[in-house]
Amino acid sequence: MADKFILFDWSVNYYNSSQTIEVIQGCNCLTITNTGADNVRVKGKILYPGTAGSILGDSISIGGNECEIFNERRLQISFETTTNPQVEVIQKYYL
Repeated sequence: MADKFILFDWSVNYYNSSQTIEVIQGCNCLTITNTGADNVRVKGKILYPGTAGSILGDSISIGGNECEIFNERRLQISFETTTNPQVEVIQKYYL
């Protein structure tokens, strides 16, 4: 009996202003990392910045089991200031 493979891909995007992020259809895993110098909120969760020039800031990863996908189509991100905001968003999604 042959194994059944599930095809997926992933994307990486950077955001530097408060906005709504579109969740890719079929998204199974989402990782958000604060790569800037400002606090960022994602659905109310604060991600603190790291030490400039040495370490990344806080991150949150939300993963699903096989064949689970996100029901939400949008996530709101907001920055406390506009000094040097940036987050990295990685989405793994089924094809």
